[in-house]
Formats: sequence, structure tokens, C-alpha cells
Amino acid sequence: MIKNKNDFFCLGKIIKKIGFKGWLSIKIEDKNPFFYQKKLSFLIELNNKLVPHFIDIINHSNSNFFKVKFKDINTEYSASKLCGCKLYLPLYEMNTNSIDLSYLIDYKVIDKNSNNKLGLVTNTYTKKIQSLIEFKLLEKKILIPFDNEIVLEINKEKKYITVNLPNGITEL
Repeated sequence: MIKNKNDFFCLGKIIKKIGFKGWLSIKIEDKNPFFYQKKLSFLIELNNKLVPHFIDIINHSNSNFFKVKFKDINTEYSASKLCGCKLYLPLYEMNTNSIDLSYLIDYKVIDKNSNNKLGLVTNTYTKKIQSLIEFKLLEKKILIPFDNEIVLEINKEKKYITVNLPNGITEL
């Protein structure tokens, strides 16, 4: 069980049970839900804790919906206990090219090396090749790629992101 959700993102949720043998319908909140179809497990939020559940079978239903059979969920009763629960994955497994990053607007940008506040996120851009985060540093707009090498942490509770900026990026 995982108690701290700061290193994870909410991927979607379990919508309803299907049948009597533990099958569930899930909705993945992503512009490209197929990116996550080959995952081996999801973390399910139960009582404010993230609990890993391994996937036995996952099939696309329609749009952003998938039919999932988790290992060890074999009855209608056990499946119904998961209905409405949110699904999570570690941040490093995020499809950074298709998610909506707009929730990051007004988050503080903290430099990993100095631990100083660099500015606030003012905009985000989601592109097919590379998503970007824009923040202001001394009245200067800075664009940084949204990837795991640069954005090291997203703290939703305290509304900040920790970044490891490439040398010279703030001088451009």
C-alpha cells in the first residue's frame, strides 16, 4: 500500500461492474487511452491509500472505456467494492504528450538544485511531440519541456513542481 500520492497521477476511475465474475468497466481520462492498455497493473485508491491491482485481461470497449479483469477480483461482490474508485499510476508512466496540464497553472516552480522558487506556471501547451510548461522568471517567459528528466515532482497538495532545468535555459 502507498500512502503518499504525490508521486502518482490519477488516470481515471472504475465506472461499474460487468457481469458476475469480477469484470469492471474503467474510464481512462487521456486523449490517447490506448497508451495505457498494455500496463500490467493499476493502483486503486482505497481508503485514501493506493493499492496495486494486477491486470489479468484488458479490452477496449469504446472511446475511453475499457473492460478490465483484475487478478484476485473474481466475484460480483469484490468487483462492486471497487466501483467509483480512482485509478493511479506513477508519474514516470504518464503519457506526457496527451494529458491536460492546465491544472498546473499557478503552481510554483521550484529549482531542484537551489530549492528556490523560480516563478509560477502561467500556461501549458499540449502538443503531439512534446508538451510544454510556461512560467515567468523575472518578467521573462520560460518554456520547458514536460518530461521526467526535467519535471521531477508534482505536488498537488502544496501546488508546486520541482524541476531540474538544463543549463542555460533561463538565459535564452
